[in-house]
Amino acid sequence: MSIWLPRNVAIAAESFEVLSKNGAPVPIGRRSMANVLVLYSFNDPAGIEPGEPGWASARMSVWARPDYGGYKAAWDEANREHKIGEANDWAPLGEVSDIDHVYPQSWTTLPGKEVAYVRLYPVWSSVNRSLGARDEKRGLNNGSVKPLFRGGIAYADKYQVFKMLGVHAF
Repeated sequence: MSIWLPRNVAIAAESFEVLSKNGAPVPIGRRSMANVLVLYSFNDPAGIEPGEPGWASARMSVWARPDYGGYKAAWDEANREHKIGEANDWAPLGEVSDIDHVYPQSWTTLPGKEVAYVRLYPVWSSVNRSLGARDEKRGLNNGSVKPLFRGGIAYADKYQVFKMLGVHAF
């Protein structure tokens, strides 16, 4: 059995200008958009029609500098401002989710693949730690993972999709 994985999930951007071409950046509270922001996507999210459940939240995402230290606090503030959903809504009962970068931080300085922003996402703690500590770094080191860039945006590969879905991969 095989699984089809989407290749259009944006997870990193080379610059603020690139993000701005793909959506409308909005500040979170008094935080500088040079550090962290909410992006309202211009793209139709997964075929959801305007007004249907999930349409607005599917269009919103949180982005930050890779070395920004306040992922969780920024997400929580964006939630209080009704710009993004509650992080723990993504976690299974009894398990607290992390807010983490989908694009691995260890990849952000790759020659020719440097990024200024990474997409943040609520990920299950156990999946986040196993993927980050094992699969993402190993895949990069052995060459089995090659970040896919188009137009200054990096798109999720199998590791990032599994991380977002909460799947312990490989």
